[in-house]
Amino acid sequence: MMSALGNDVRFGWRALRRRPGFAAAVVCTLALGIGANTAIFTVVRAILLRPLPFAHSGRLVAIYGREPGSDRQPFSIADFLDVQAGARGLDALVAWGAWSANLTGTDEPVTLAGQWSSRGFFSVLGVRAALGRTPLAEEERPGGPRVVLLGDGLWRSRFGGDPAVLGRALVLNGEPHTVIGVLPAEFPFLASGAQLVVPLVLETDKRRGKRAAGFLRVVGRLSPGTGFDAATRELDVLVARLRDTYPDTNAGKQGVRLEPLDELVVGGRRRMLVLLQAAVGVVLLIACTNLANLLMARALGRRAELALRSALGATRTDLLRQLLAETFLLAFCGGLLGLLLALAGVRALLALAPAPLPRAAEISLDFSVLAFHLTLSIAAALAIGLAPALQASGRGAAAGLTGAGHRSTGGPGTGRARASLVAAEVGLSLVLLFGAGLLLRTLQRLQSTDPGFQAERLLSIQLSLPKDRYGTPEAIARYADEVNDRLAALPGVTAAAAASINPLTQWRASIALTIEGRSDIDRAKAPLANYRAVSPGYLRALGVPIRAGREIESRDGPASVPVAVVSETLARRHFPGSNPIGARLQIDDTDPWRAVEIVGVVGDVKYTGYDAEPTSDLYVPYAQTPPDVSVWLANIFCLAVRTSGDPRLLVPAVRREIRAVDPDVAASALRTMEEALSGSIAERRFQTLLLEIFGLAALALALAGIYAVTAFGVGERTREIGVRLSLGSGRGRILELVARQALAPVALGVLLGAGAALGLSRSIASLLFGVAPTDLRALATAALLLWLAACLAILVPALRATRIDPVRALRAE
Repeated sequence: MMSALGNDVRFGWRALRRRPGFAAAVVCTLALGIGANTAIFTVVRAILLRPLPFAHSGRLVAIYGREPGSDRQPFSIADFLDVQAGARGLDALVAWGAWSANLTGTDEPVTLAGQWSSRGFFSVLGVRAALGRTPLAEEERPGGPRVVLLGDGLWRSRFGGDPAVLGRALVLNGEPHTVIGVLPAEFPFLASGAQLVVPLVLETDKRRGKRAAGFLRVVGRLSPGTGFDAATRELDVLVARLRDTYPDTNAGKQGVRLEPLDELVVGGRRRMLVLLQAAVGVVLLIACTNLANLLMARALGRRAELALRSALGATRTDLLRQLLAETFLLAFCGGLLGLLLALAGVRALLALAPAPLPRAAEISLDFSVLAFHLTLSIAAALAIGLAPALQASGRGAAAGLTGAGHRSTGGPGTGRARASLVAAEVGLSLVLLFGAGLLLRTLQRLQSTDPGFQAERLLSIQLSLPKDRYGTPEAIARYADEVNDRLAALPGVTAAAAASINPLTQWRASIALTIEGRSDIDRAKAPLANYRAVSPGYLRALGVPIRAGREIESRDGPASVPVAVVSETLARRHFPGSNPIGARLQIDDTDPWRAVEIVGVVGDVKYTGYDAEPTSDLYVPYAQTPPDVSVWLANIFCLAVRTSGDPRLLVPAVRREIRAVDPDVAASALRTMEEALSGSIAERRFQTLLLEIFGLAALALALAGIYAVTAFGVGERTREIGVRLSLGSGRGRILELVARQALAPVALGVLLGAGAALGLSRSIASLLFGVAPTDLRALATAALLLWLAACLAILVPALRATRIDPVRALRAE
């Protein structure tokens, strides 16, 4: 048996060497299809399928608070400690928070994104330092030394990967921290963009007694045998108990939401990666369909050879084994080349991705990926070779030695098989083209959406103020006034103002509110609003339109009546049909809640990107913010600078003025708002580009298949066409005959593909904006493109049919 198989492989190799062009086309097509699938699977496996690099990762859950209008709210320190003490269905609860720090004492101060972590964070997650160690118990307690762990990327980029960094003192926000360790490269920071971790000592934090100061994100480890539902019910009971005990601050806290921790790490990329994997899978299916058609045509061309082998005693099993051996040789070569393309493809994806992919350090071609690649290569070999081999080695193989066999076109069954394959690849191509069209229309809709502010000639700056010097609202307001005055005096600057959060930054802050004099909204059901502290003139600098009243002004100081400006959506939701100017709100930015008077209504701002839904936004003056929020306001401090020309030309001058106010405040996070807006849809643009590439590849493969089948059909019917011409059929009639036969399976494929596309499009509805998943315009455009391209594909062989010489055709037969 092995000897026969070896002979088949050697014979197949010689047969393929005689047709190098054919072999190269098959190998390259397989390599592209298999390589693209392996490349995407490598990324999907690392991000979606591989367990998190934490101990008991399957039992780790992210825990959020539920309040009216949001089920992803953070916890306050007091609430977290109470829930931590009362939870029994979880082995442990730990907390973390996003942090921003100025690294000073170096040549140039720099702002670094970081992560606070509560006591026991690393032991609960089962994480060890790759270099050095994680914090000791005394370093996580009050009075302990300040320490910091560096991320692998920060260690390599800023400290050159030098192990001597251990023990070095880094000044973060004006406070010295000792480097005790470097985290593993595969450690996934929970805070977006974080590069370092410092312990958060909850007992000494200024916010410990403020139940309204929610900033902690919570991670829990389920006890063995405890499920999501049981843990959720237990935590809901604890939250309800706190609500009853502290009605003034916890009235609106309704319970908790649990989800696997990997959802937090992956973010919104799961659906995108699944979509890309499905898309490259479709491309491979089209490629295999195309190659199956090609091999079927080639097998018909080898009728005489196969018939001779059959006459000499070869059984159908012998013929089948021989044909499959050739196919597996092609798939083997395609797989090897595809593996190289997969390596290059992974590097290209990582390099071209607009933002670092989560768990990028874990993306590699490991054993599982190689097993997937091998399985895919074998499946491709069977997909492209089995049907042609069965067809060619059938009962009629011996007929190739007869004259009738020589003139045979393979029978009606063969023709139907080829037509079915054409219809299949056309349908699959239409599904991909329709998906790409939906994403392209989404991108166009996003780019034409008004963000609610004027992004042109606007510079956005994010700072972090040392909390030891800016721990009060008065100190933060003084800093804002001084830096704004300096920036406004620069030539080319037309306005400068400060805010706690600029549009398109990663930070979020929300508070509960009620309306004085209303009985229909109590604190237990109080809705949430996005909270922004701003300096005078901020909304004007941002270019947000004033709809009614006024914006925050310099007269809104600590001694004046507390005021607020609200967005159109907030006004519409809570004051339908009436003027909210002069109304008073109770807001939850301190304990007890405080009252503010609405003095203005402004347009809605899309703070999180073009696709953001209108939100209730509340703007209050920096000078009137309560002490409870000072730590947060110092950690996040943004500037908006309006210029008369290109804002990028003023970046050096802006940095200089910020350092002049306080040399310990780093001005490293500067970008124009146009860059920020473009970056907010960069991932959508990237996935749309990839899907367009896959769609065009599918289109090209389908057209190649249509062309090949039409050309082969014309070659088979040469005698028939010659007879028709000799009997007086016109060239136009011949053109119509060939076109009708070639376009029939295309039409069937378009109809089947349209139905499949409409059925599957709902699965990507969450990726769309302003476009229905059943958008008929996009479907009609994709179908028309495919139909016109198919007409062009059959044009050359159809015209060739009209130029057949009847005499030569009949003489050849």
